Amino acid sequence: MTAPDRAQTGSPLLWRLVGLAVRAFGLRDSDLDRRMSAGAVDRFLLREGARAPVLAPLAMVGMCCFAPAYWLTWALSRQAPDLQSRATWQVL
Repeated sequence: MTAPDRAQTGSPLLWRLVGLAVRAFGLRDSDLDRRMSAGAVDRFLLREGARAPVLAPLAMVGMCCFAPAYWLTWALSRQAPDLQSRATWQVL
């Protein structure tokens, strides 16, 4: 994104934070400004779509395994007498 575009789309602090994040991941501005061809997008969708039938059930298993623990934490923290206790109970 060019400097005039940045000036029109947000605060300097926001763009400074974006710049820090981009550098942290080792990216350059040119990595983010690329236009993708329709063929590249189609290949990506086909590749990721082929993985979805395998990964979607695994994601559901993971949600079923972790959801009871989160629900139990939520239910127990609702019994706390005040907000500070609730936060402490959620951490424990």
